Amino acid sequence: MDRYVKEVSTGKILISMETDSFPVVNAESFVTSRGWNLSDYEIGEKTSDDLDALRLSARTSTEVWEADMGNFKLSRETEDLITAGSLTMNEYQKTIYDAKVARRAEKP
Repeated sequence: MDRYVKEVSTGKILISMETDSFPVVNAESFVTSRGWNLSDYEIGEKTSDDLDALRLSARTSTEVWEADMGNFKLSRETEDLITAGSLTMNEYQKTIYDAKVARRAEKP
C-alpha cells in the first residue's frame, strides 16, 4: 500500500510513497509546513494501481492533449518539413502526419 496526499479541489495527487516510509504524521506535516489548510487535502492509502487510476482521472484536458501530442512518433521539425513541401512521405507517414495535425487543432 502507498500513502498519498491529494488536493481535494483538483483531485491531484501531490505526493505518494510506500506507507512504511511515509507515516501519517509526515503526510500531515507535508501539508501544514507549506502553510496549506489540512482540511483542503486528503491523506489516504491505496495500492499503486489505484493511485495511477486516480492520477489519470485528475488530469486536465490540456494535460491529456499534451500527453497525446507527445505520443506521436513524428517530430515537430519533420512535421514542419512536410508542411513546407520539403519532405515527401509514404502512406503510413501521411496517416500519422494528418492525425497529428488534426490533434494539434484540438488544443484546449
